[in-house]
Amino acid sequence: MTDATTIATLKDWLIQQGLKAVAREDMLRAFCEELVRLGVPLLRMQLGQRALHPEFGGIGFTWTRADGMNSEYFRRPEEPRDNW
Repeated sequence: MTDATTIATLKDWLIQQGLKAVAREDMLRAFCEELVRLGVPLLRMQLGQRALHPEFGGIGFTWTRADGMNSEYFRRPEEPRDNW
C-alpha cells in the first residue's frame, strides 16, 4: 500500500466519490473494501460526525470485515452538559 501510484489512485477515487455526492455509508463501505482489496489488514473502521439536528447530536458509522456497515444515531441531551 505504500506504492505512490496506488495511493494516488485511491486519493483520486475518494475525490470523485465526494464530487458525485455518494452517500457517506456507501463511500465509507467502498473505501474500507478497497483498502482490504489493496492488502491493508483493516478489521474495523469507525467514523463519528456531529449532526445539525434538533433531536440527534451525532451519527456514528462502524465498518467491520465480519459485519459490514452499521450506523447509530446519538440523541442530543435534553439539558446542556456541565462542561458545555
